Amino acid sequence: MIVQINAACRGEKEGTTTTTPWSLKPKDTVEPHEPQTQKCGTRIPHSVESFTDRMFPLLVPSGGSISGFLIGFQGTGFPGVQCKSLDSRYNDDEDAGSIFGDSSRMSLDSDLKHYRLENDRRYHTYRDGEYWIPHDDEALRLDLYAHHMFILTLNNKLFLAPINNPKRVMDVGTGIGIWASDVADKFPEAEVIGTDLSPTFRATPAPNLLFEIDDCCSEWIYPPNHFDYVHVRFLYASIADWPAFYKECFDHIAPGGYIEHSEPRPALLSDDGSIAPGDIMHQCSDLAKEASHNFGKNIMIAPHIKTMIEEAGFVNVVEKQYKWPIGEWPVDRKLKDIGRWNMQHWLEGLDAWTLRLLTQYCGWTSDEVKAWTARMRTSLVDPKHHAYQTINVVYARKPL
Repeated sequence: MIVQINAACRGEKEGTTTTTPWSLKPKDTVEPHEPQTQKCGTRIPHSVESFTDRMFPLLVPSGGSISGFLIGFQGTGFPGVQCKSLDSRYNDDEDAGSIFGDSSRMSLDSDLKHYRLENDRRYHTYRDGEYWIPHDDEALRLDLYAHHMFILTLNNKLFLAPINNPKRVMDVGTGIGIWASDVADKFPEAEVIGTDLSPTFRATPAPNLLFEIDDCCSEWIYPPNHFDYVHVRFLYASIADWPAFYKECFDHIAPGGYIEHSEPRPALLSDDGSIAPGDIMHQCSDLAKEASHNFGKNIMIAPHIKTMIEEAGFVNVVEKQYKWPIGEWPVDRKLKDIGRWNMQHWLEGLDAWTLRLLTQYCGWTSDEVKAWTARMRTSLVDPKHHAYQTINVVYARKPL
Protein backbone atom coordinates (compact mmCIF):
# COMPACT_ATOMS: atom_id res chain seq x y z
CA MET A 1 0.00 0.00 0.00
CA ILE A 2 1.06 3.57 -0.59
CA VAL A 3 -0.34 6.50 1.34
CA GLN A 4 -0.06 9.91 -0.27
CA ILE A 5 -0.52 13.13 1.67
CA ASN A 6 -1.35 15.77 -0.93
CA ALA A 7 -1.95 18.47 1.68
CA ALA A 8 1.52 18.04 3.11
CA CYS A 9 2.99 18.18 -0.37
CA ARG A 10 1.17 21.45 -1.01
CA GLY A 11 2.74 22.88 2.12
CA GLU A 12 -0.59 23.59 3.79
CA LYS A 13 -0.75 24.27 7.51
CA GLU A 14 -3.76 23.82 9.76
CA GLY A 15 -4.36 24.21 13.50
CA THR A 16 -4.02 21.14 15.68
CA THR A 17 -6.04 19.79 18.53
CA THR A 18 -5.23 16.57 20.35
CA THR A 19 -8.14 14.54 21.60
CA THR A 20 -8.97 11.06 22.71
CA PRO A 21 -11.17 8.70 20.72
CA TRP A 22 -14.88 8.50 21.51
CA SER A 23 -17.20 5.61 21.03
CA LEU A 24 -20.85 4.91 21.71
CA LYS A 25 -22.28 1.54 22.58
CA PRO A 26 -20.93 -1.00 22.46
CA LYS A 27 -17.78 0.19 24.19
CA ASP A 28 -15.12 -0.51 21.58
CA THR A 29 -11.66 -1.18 22.91
CA VAL A 30 -9.27 1.23 21.23
CA GLU A 31 -5.61 0.38 21.45
CA PRO A 32 -2.95 2.92 20.41
CA HIS A 33 -1.01 1.91 17.33
CA GLU A 34 2.71 1.32 17.54
CA PRO A 35 4.77 3.44 15.14
CA GLN A 36 5.61 1.49 12.03
CA THR A 37 7.03 2.11 8.60
CA GLN A 38 5.82 0.78 5.27
CA LYS A 39 7.81 1.07 2.08
CA CYS A 40 6.15 2.87 -0.80
CA GLY A 41 5.31 0.56 -3.68
CA THR A 42 5.96 -2.65 -1.77
CA ARG A 43 3.76 -5.48 -2.95
CA ILE A 44 2.14 -6.63 0.26
CA PRO A 45 0.72 -10.17 0.32
CA HIS A 46 -3.02 -10.12 0.79
CA SER A 47 -5.61 -12.81 1.12
CA VAL A 48 -7.68 -14.00 -1.81
CA GLU A 49 -10.92 -13.13 -0.04
CA SER A 50 -12.39 -9.73 -0.82
CA PHE A 51 -11.97 -6.77 1.49
CA THR A 52 -15.72 -6.86 2.11
CA ASP A 53 -15.42 -10.43 3.38
CA ARG A 54 -12.55 -9.49 5.65
CA MET A 55 -14.47 -6.52 7.04
CA PHE A 56 -17.88 -8.18 7.30
CA PRO A 57 -17.52 -9.40 10.90
CA LEU A 58 -17.26 -5.77 11.96
CA LEU A 59 -20.67 -5.03 10.49
CA VAL A 60 -22.21 -6.51 13.61
CA PRO A 61 -22.64 -3.67 16.14
CA SER A 62 -21.16 -5.77 18.92
CA GLY A 63 -18.07 -6.56 16.85
CA GLY A 64 -14.48 -5.58 17.42
CA SER A 65 -12.93 -2.15 17.41
CA ILE A 66 -13.01 -0.29 14.10
CA SER A 67 -10.08 1.87 15.19
CA GLY A 68 -8.07 -1.19 16.07
CA PHE A 69 -8.68 -2.66 12.64
CA LEU A 70 -8.16 0.42 10.50
CA ILE A 71 -5.40 2.96 10.42
CA GLY A 72 -7.13 5.40 12.76
CA PHE A 73 -5.51 8.27 14.61
CA GLN A 74 -5.56 7.93 18.38
CA GLY A 75 -4.04 11.34 19.09
CA THR A 76 -0.63 9.68 19.59
CA GLY A 77 1.20 6.83 17.99
CA PHE A 78 0.05 7.22 14.39
CA PRO A 79 2.02 4.86 12.16
CA GLY A 80 4.74 6.42 10.06
CA VAL A 81 4.56 5.67 6.35
CA GLN A 82 6.60 6.31 3.26
CA CYS A 83 4.66 8.39 0.78
CA LYS A 84 4.80 9.28 -2.86
CA SER A 85 6.04 12.80 -3.61
CA LEU A 86 3.88 14.87 -5.92
CA ASP A 87 6.77 16.30 -7.89
CA SER A 88 7.87 12.82 -8.93
CA ARG A 89 4.44 11.27 -9.17
CA TYR A 90 3.82 11.79 -12.87
CA ASN A 91 7.31 12.24 -14.32
CA ASP A 92 8.76 10.20 -17.17
CA ASP A 93 11.30 8.37 -15.03
CA GLU A 94 8.98 6.18 -13.03
CA ASP A 95 10.41 3.11 -11.38
CA ALA A 96 9.30 0.06 -13.31
CA GLY A 97 9.39 -1.94 -10.09
CA SER A 98 6.34 -0.19 -8.68
CA ILE A 99 2.91 0.22 -10.17
CA PHE A 100 2.95 3.79 -8.86
CA GLY A 101 6.52 4.67 -9.81
CA ASP A 102 9.35 6.22 -7.80
CA SER A 103 8.95 7.24 -4.19
CA SER A 104 10.44 9.54 -1.61
CA ARG A 105 10.18 9.41 2.15
CA MET A 106 7.74 11.85 3.68
CA SER A 107 6.42 11.94 7.22
CA LEU A 108 2.76 12.61 7.86
CA ASP A 109 2.00 16.27 8.43
CA SER A 110 1.41 16.70 12.15
CA ASP A 111 -1.88 18.47 11.52
CA LEU A 112 -3.30 15.31 10.01
CA LYS A 113 -2.69 13.39 13.23
CA HIS A 114 -4.92 15.41 15.52
CA TYR A 115 -8.60 15.63 16.28
CA ARG A 116 -10.95 17.83 18.23
CA LEU A 117 -13.62 16.70 20.65
CA GLU A 118 -16.96 18.37 19.97
CA ASN A 119 -20.25 17.39 21.61
CA ASP A 120 -18.57 14.22 22.84
CA ARG A 121 -17.71 13.22 19.26
CA ARG A 122 -14.30 13.16 17.59
CA TYR A 123 -13.68 15.23 14.43
CA HIS A 124 -10.52 15.54 12.36
CA THR A 125 -8.87 18.98 12.30
CA TYR A 126 -7.48 18.98 8.76
CA ARG A 127 -9.71 21.44 6.86
CA ASP A 128 -11.50 21.84 10.17
CA GLY A 129 -15.23 22.41 9.74
CA GLU A 130 -15.35 21.36 6.10
CA TYR A 131 -16.89 18.01 6.95
CA TRP A 132 -19.92 17.52 9.18
CA ILE A 133 -19.72 13.89 10.28
CA PRO A 134 -17.49 12.78 13.19
CA HIS A 135 -14.41 10.65 12.81
CA ASP A 136 -14.79 8.06 15.54
CA ASP A 137 -15.50 4.36 15.78
CA GLU A 138 -19.25 4.65 15.47
CA ALA A 139 -19.02 6.93 12.43
CA LEU A 140 -16.53 4.60 10.75
CA ARG A 141 -18.91 1.72 11.27
CA LEU A 142 -21.58 3.64 9.32
CA ASP A 143 -19.36 3.33 6.24
CA LEU A 144 -19.48 -0.44 6.59
CA TYR A 145 -23.26 -0.47 6.81
CA ALA A 146 -23.63 1.81 3.79
CA HIS A 147 -21.22 -0.22 1.66
CA HIS A 148 -22.99 -3.46 2.50
CA MET A 149 -26.37 -1.94 1.61
CA PHE A 150 -25.03 -0.76 -1.74
CA ILE A 151 -23.71 -4.24 -2.49
CA LEU A 152 -27.13 -5.69 -1.72
CA THR A 153 -28.87 -3.00 -3.77
CA LEU A 154 -26.68 -3.51 -6.84
CA ASN A 155 -26.99 -7.32 -6.67
CA ASN A 156 -23.43 -7.91 -5.51
CA LYS A 157 -21.96 -5.42 -7.98
CA LEU A 158 -19.50 -2.71 -7.02
CA PHE A 159 -20.72 -0.35 -9.74
CA LEU A 160 -23.20 -0.09 -12.61
CA ALA A 161 -21.14 1.69 -15.26
CA PRO A 162 -20.11 -0.62 -18.15
CA ILE A 163 -16.38 -0.53 -17.52
CA ASN A 164 -14.05 -3.38 -18.45
CA ASN A 165 -10.46 -3.72 -17.28
CA PRO A 166 -9.86 -0.06 -16.38
CA LYS A 167 -6.26 1.08 -16.05
CA ARG A 168 -6.86 3.85 -13.52
CA VAL A 169 -9.72 4.14 -11.03
CA MET A 170 -10.40 6.91 -8.51
CA ASP A 171 -12.68 6.71 -5.46
CA VAL A 172 -13.51 10.23 -4.25
CA GLY A 173 -14.34 10.43 -0.54
CA THR A 174 -13.15 6.88 0.03
CA GLY A 175 -13.83 6.86 3.79
CA ILE A 176 -12.50 3.63 5.24
CA GLY A 177 -11.50 2.54 1.73
CA ILE A 178 -13.70 -0.55 1.55
CA TRP A 179 -15.05 0.12 -1.97
CA ALA A 180 -11.61 1.05 -3.30
CA SER A 181 -10.11 -2.09 -1.77
CA ASP A 182 -12.73 -4.34 -3.33
CA VAL A 183 -12.18 -2.72 -6.74
CA ALA A 184 -8.42 -3.13 -6.38
CA ASP A 185 -8.99 -6.83 -5.73
CA LYS A 186 -11.36 -7.07 -8.70
CA PHE A 187 -8.92 -5.36 -11.10
CA PRO A 188 -5.42 -6.32 -9.88
CA GLU A 189 -3.76 -4.75 -12.94
CA ALA A 190 -5.45 -1.38 -12.39
CA GLU A 191 -4.11 1.52 -10.35
CA VAL A 192 -6.80 2.37 -7.79
CA ILE A 193 -6.68 5.63 -5.85
CA GLY A 194 -8.89 6.50 -2.87
CA THR A 195 -8.94 10.07 -1.57
CA ASP A 196 -10.35 11.56 1.61
CA LEU A 197 -9.77 14.34 4.13
CA SER A 198 -8.72 11.94 6.86
CA PRO A 199 -6.87 8.60 6.84
CA THR A 200 -8.94 5.71 8.14
CA PHE A 201 -7.72 3.14 5.69
CA ARG A 202 -7.03 -0.57 6.14
CA ALA A 203 -3.36 -1.22 6.86
CA THR A 204 -2.73 -3.96 4.29
CA PRO A 205 -4.96 -3.75 1.22
CA ALA A 206 -4.04 -4.80 -2.31
CA PRO A 207 -0.65 -3.55 -3.57
CA ASN A 208 -2.26 -1.73 -6.50
CA LEU A 209 -4.20 0.54 -4.13
CA LEU A 210 -3.06 4.06 -3.27
CA PHE A 211 -4.71 6.17 -0.57
CA GLU A 212 -4.35 9.93 -0.72
CA ILE A 213 -5.19 12.44 1.99
CA ASP A 214 -6.65 15.29 -0.01
CA ASP A 215 -9.59 17.64 -0.42
CA CYS A 216 -11.50 16.91 -3.62
CA CYS A 217 -12.68 20.54 -3.62
CA SER A 218 -9.09 21.70 -4.16
CA GLU A 219 -7.44 21.71 -7.57
CA TRP A 220 -6.74 18.15 -8.65
CA ILE A 221 -3.07 17.29 -9.12
CA TYR A 222 -3.54 14.55 -11.73
CA PRO A 223 -2.86 14.90 -15.45
CA PRO A 224 -5.83 15.61 -17.73
CA ASN A 225 -7.67 12.58 -19.16
CA HIS A 226 -6.05 10.37 -16.53
CA PHE A 227 -8.78 8.10 -15.10
CA ASP A 228 -10.92 5.48 -16.80
CA TYR A 229 -13.47 5.55 -13.99
CA VAL A 230 -14.26 7.96 -11.14
CA HIS A 231 -16.49 6.73 -8.33
CA VAL A 232 -18.33 9.13 -6.01
CA ARG A 233 -20.56 8.06 -3.13
CA PHE A 234 -22.06 9.64 0.01
CA LEU A 235 -20.61 13.13 -0.48
CA TYR A 236 -23.87 14.96 0.20
CA ALA A 237 -23.35 18.17 2.22
CA SER A 238 -19.61 17.84 1.56
CA ILE A 239 -19.15 19.98 -1.56
CA ALA A 240 -20.16 23.63 -1.93
CA ASP A 241 -19.60 23.97 -5.69
CA TRP A 242 -20.86 20.86 -7.46
CA PRO A 243 -20.43 22.21 -11.03
CA ALA A 244 -16.75 22.90 -10.27
CA PHE A 245 -16.37 19.41 -8.83
CA TYR A 246 -17.94 17.76 -11.88
CA LYS A 247 -15.68 19.85 -14.12
CA GLU A 248 -12.64 18.46 -12.32
CA CYS A 249 -14.05 14.97 -12.84
CA PHE A 250 -14.70 15.64 -16.53
CA ASP A 251 -11.25 17.13 -17.12
CA HIS A 252 -9.46 14.21 -15.47
CA ILE A 253 -11.48 11.33 -16.92
CA ALA A 254 -10.13 9.91 -20.16
CA PRO A 255 -12.32 10.10 -23.29
CA GLY A 256 -14.64 7.11 -23.17
CA GLY A 257 -14.22 6.83 -19.39
CA TYR A 258 -17.04 6.90 -16.87
CA ILE A 259 -18.18 8.74 -13.78
CA GLU A 260 -20.59 7.14 -11.31
CA HIS A 261 -22.19 9.05 -8.44
CA SER A 262 -24.49 7.57 -5.79
CA GLU A 263 -26.28 9.55 -3.09
CA PRO A 264 -29.15 9.01 -0.64
CA ARG A 265 -31.87 11.50 0.19
CA PRO A 266 -32.20 12.12 3.95
CA ALA A 267 -35.98 12.28 3.68
CA LEU A 268 -38.21 9.54 5.07
CA LEU A 269 -41.21 8.49 3.00
CA SER A 270 -44.00 5.93 3.20
CA ASP A 271 -46.25 4.68 0.41
CA ASP A 272 -49.02 3.46 2.69
CA GLY A 273 -49.49 6.56 4.83
CA SER A 274 -48.08 4.82 7.89
CA ILE A 275 -46.08 7.94 8.78
CA ALA A 276 -48.68 10.42 10.01
CA PRO A 277 -48.33 14.07 8.88
CA GLY A 278 -47.30 15.23 12.35
CA ASP A 279 -44.77 12.47 12.97
CA ILE A 280 -41.26 13.55 13.85
CA MET A 281 -39.88 11.61 10.87
CA HIS A 282 -41.34 14.24 8.55
CA GLN A 283 -38.99 16.79 10.11
CA CYS A 284 -35.91 15.08 8.67
CA SER A 285 -36.18 16.62 5.23
CA ASP A 286 -36.88 20.16 6.47
CA LEU A 287 -34.12 20.04 9.07
CA ALA A 288 -31.65 18.63 6.55
CA LYS A 289 -32.44 21.39 4.07
CA GLU A 290 -32.18 24.15 6.69
CA ALA A 291 -28.94 22.86 8.21
CA SER A 292 -27.19 22.22 4.90
CA HIS A 293 -28.31 25.60 3.55
CA ASN A 294 -26.76 27.34 6.55
CA PHE A 295 -23.68 25.13 6.20
CA GLY A 296 -23.37 26.14 2.54
CA LYS A 297 -23.37 22.60 1.17
CA ASN A 298 -26.51 21.01 -0.24
CA ILE A 299 -27.50 17.77 1.47
CA MET A 300 -30.36 17.16 -0.99
CA ILE A 301 -28.02 16.67 -3.93
CA ALA A 302 -29.43 13.33 -5.15
CA PRO A 303 -32.21 14.68 -7.43
CA HIS A 304 -29.78 17.08 -9.14
CA ILE A 305 -26.91 14.72 -9.95
CA LYS A 306 -28.14 13.71 -13.41
CA THR A 307 -28.68 17.29 -14.60
CA MET A 308 -25.34 18.54 -13.31
CA ILE A 309 -23.44 15.62 -14.82
CA GLU A 310 -25.07 16.34 -18.18
CA GLU A 311 -24.21 20.03 -17.86
CA ALA A 312 -20.59 19.08 -17.18
CA GLY A 313 -20.40 17.53 -20.66
CA PHE A 314 -20.94 13.84 -19.99
CA VAL A 315 -23.12 11.80 -22.35
CA ASN A 316 -25.11 8.55 -22.24
CA VAL A 317 -26.29 9.50 -18.76
CA VAL A 318 -28.19 6.75 -16.92
CA GLU A 319 -30.04 7.30 -13.65
CA LYS A 320 -31.34 4.56 -11.36
CA GLN A 321 -33.37 5.10 -8.20
CA TYR A 322 -33.70 2.54 -5.43
CA LYS A 323 -35.59 2.27 -2.16
CA TRP A 324 -33.85 1.62 1.13
CA PRO A 325 -36.47 0.57 3.70
CA ILE A 326 -35.90 1.26 7.38
CA GLY A 327 -36.77 -1.90 9.24
CA GLU A 328 -37.79 -5.40 8.22
CA TRP A 329 -41.33 -4.54 7.17
CA PRO A 330 -40.97 -5.28 3.39
CA VAL A 331 -42.17 -8.63 2.07
CA ASP A 332 -39.39 -8.80 -0.52
CA ARG A 333 -36.46 -10.70 0.96
CA LYS A 334 -33.74 -8.40 -0.38
CA LEU A 335 -35.54 -5.25 0.72
CA LYS A 336 -36.11 -6.81 4.13
CA ASP A 337 -32.36 -7.45 4.43
CA ILE A 338 -31.52 -3.91 3.33
CA GLY A 339 -34.08 -2.59 5.80
CA ARG A 340 -32.47 -4.50 8.65
CA TRP A 341 -29.10 -2.88 7.93
CA ASN A 342 -30.59 0.53 7.24
CA MET A 343 -32.39 0.53 10.58
CA GLN A 344 -29.06 -0.01 12.31
CA HIS A 345 -27.54 2.65 10.05
CA TRP A 346 -30.11 5.21 11.18
CA LEU A 347 -30.17 4.24 14.85
CA GLU A 348 -26.39 4.58 15.13
CA GLY A 349 -26.04 7.44 12.66
CA LEU A 350 -28.60 9.98 13.86
CA ASP A 351 -26.32 11.70 16.38
CA ALA A 352 -23.40 11.70 13.94
CA TRP A 353 -25.50 13.26 11.18
CA THR A 354 -27.13 15.95 13.32
CA LEU A 355 -24.86 17.13 16.13
CA ARG A 356 -22.48 19.42 14.25
CA LEU A 357 -25.02 20.74 11.74
CA LEU A 358 -27.78 21.52 14.24
CA THR A 359 -25.56 22.96 16.98
CA GLN A 360 -23.30 25.07 14.77
CA TYR A 361 -25.70 26.09 12.02
CA CYS A 362 -29.22 25.95 13.49
CA GLY A 363 -28.72 27.23 17.02
CA TRP A 364 -29.61 24.01 18.84
CA THR A 365 -27.89 22.86 22.01
CA SER A 366 -26.29 19.44 22.21
CA ASP A 367 -28.95 18.32 24.68
CA GLU A 368 -31.72 19.46 22.34
CA VAL A 369 -30.21 17.50 19.47
CA LYS A 370 -29.86 14.35 21.55
CA ALA A 371 -33.44 14.68 22.79
CA TRP A 372 -34.64 15.00 19.20
CA THR A 373 -32.63 12.00 18.00
CA ALA A 374 -33.98 9.94 20.92
CA ARG A 375 -37.53 10.74 19.79
CA MET A 376 -36.54 9.88 16.22
CA ARG A 377 -35.26 6.47 17.28
CA THR A 378 -38.51 5.76 19.09
CA SER A 379 -40.43 6.58 15.92
CA LEU A 380 -38.07 4.60 13.68
CA VAL A 381 -38.49 1.36 15.62
CA ASP A 382 -42.29 1.67 15.76
CA PRO A 383 -43.44 -1.40 13.76
CA LYS A 384 -46.43 0.53 12.44
CA HIS A 385 -44.11 2.79 10.43
CA HIS A 386 -43.16 1.58 6.96
CA ALA A 387 -40.50 4.18 6.20
CA TYR A 388 -37.95 4.22 3.42
CA GLN A 389 -35.53 6.60 1.73
CA THR A 390 -34.50 6.79 -1.92
CA ILE A 391 -31.01 6.33 -3.35
CA ASN A 392 -29.99 7.80 -6.71
CA VAL A 393 -27.23 6.19 -8.78
CA VAL A 394 -26.10 8.05 -11.90
CA TYR A 395 -23.39 7.02 -14.33
CA ALA A 396 -22.25 8.66 -17.56
CA ARG A 397 -19.50 8.57 -20.16
CA LYS A 398 -17.05 11.22 -21.28
CA PRO A 399 -17.30 11.65 -25.08
CA LEU A 400 -14.53 10.21 -27.22
